[in-house]
Amino acid sequence: MKRKWRLHLMLIFIVILIAGCSNSAGADDLSLEPIQAVVTISPQQLKTGQLVTFQAKVTQGSKVVDDADKVEFEIWEVQNVNNRVKVPAKHTKDGIYTLDKSFSKAGTYRVYAHVYAHDQHTMPLTEFTINP
Repeated sequence: MKRKWRLHLMLIFIVILIAGCSNSAGADDLSLEPIQAVVTISPQQLKTGQLVTFQAKVTQGSKVVDDADKVEFEIWEVQNVNNRVKVPAKHTKDGIYTLDKSFSKAGTYRVYAHVYAHDQHTMPLTEFTINP
């Protein structure tokens, strides 16, 4: 009797182990694909006092990411590294996250687009110049 009981427990354990290790059929597993963000800045000629549009197009594999946990732009002047500002972006459509900002001081700036989505983080860096 004791031997049958052990055999049943062992079979149950094996079934649970196999079921836990199997991949559900038909699951769209994008988790292995890294998220990517492509940053664009417009207009091409940037001037002080002018509204600048930052956009991050977020994709994972061939699919757009419309459900990012957080997208924010970290902006600073190259000559003033200790004065960084993080500003949240707004999702507009088709995986595009946008921020509109103006600059009162001419100079060379850098921007990180911090994208947190699907348990991943990416942060492409872009440099741009604001003219007087």
